[in-house]
Amino acid sequence: MPPGHRTPTLTVETGISEDPLPNPVLGRPPSERRSGTLESGLDILETLAASTAGGLGVTDLARRLDQDKGNVHRLLRVLAHRGYVQQDLGSRHWSVTVQLVALAGGVLRNLDARTAAESEVRALVDTTGESSHLALRTRTGGIYVAQERPYGRVSVETEIGSPPLLHATASGKALLAWLDRAEWRALVQTPLQRCTEHTIGGLDELDLELMEVRARGYAIDSEEFQPDVRCVAAPIFDHHGAVIASLGASGPADRVTTERLSDLGNVIRAAADRITTSLGGVPTGGPEEVRHVHR
Repeated sequence: MPPGHRTPTLTVETGISEDPLPNPVLGRPPSERRSGTLESGLDILETLAASTAGGLGVTDLARRLDQDKGNVHRLLRVLAHRGYVQQDLGSRHWSVTVQLVALAGGVLRNLDARTAAESEVRALVDTTGESSHLALRTRTGGIYVAQERPYGRVSVETEIGSPPLLHATASGKALLAWLDRAEWRALVQTPLQRCTEHTIGGLDELDLELMEVRARGYAIDSEEFQPDVRCVAAPIFDHHGAVIASLGASGPADRVTTERLSDLGNVIRAAADRITTSLGGVPTGGPEEVRHVHR
């Protein structure tokens, strides 16, 4: 499993995902690291948010950020005063607080694509019987912002706030497929990390896969990210014709069979197209109305 990516969890009601979020600070080229107070404070927040349970000590945090320990400690005090971080009195480690969740909630409520997709995300659970999810396009790829799961049956949990692995998930491929080749290659980390024996292994293979995604209007992950899980996702376009999100559904491979992928893909594409239309965009085309998929 590639570091920095959460594995979808098969569960009935709740699931546990323990892999840490990727650290955007550690992956940033040295030339892009700046020493301004605001930037340094944001680096601290991003690093703590991406750390494992238990937080980080000041020394470790300063080392990871290549910052002065005294400056890091001073900024932590400011962030603590504002309620964004807290220190465990026993371990002396620092961690982020739920204040970030409240802040993110305000952002999510004001995202047009997320608002427009809410009813379709819920409806997909009823029409497909599988977990549904929405990923928004970001500067570095994407991020999951919404999920609905069927009650009372084994389903796939997608961690809200985690990024889809672009080359190995249906959501990621749906976000990439309508970009220029140079654009998507700049987003995909190489060498491509293999999650299962079915994961795409090279850029040429991914290029062909993305051509197929564009041709059919939706992307497929057939046990490429996690064994025994299949996913389908379709793009959502804005009024400029750019992909701004992807709508998807995931389920255990014994229910989401290869024979079922086409029907499921058409349903998800139709739902994504309705969201696109509500945003003033132009859909990919396909069936005008698909209401149910055989479960």
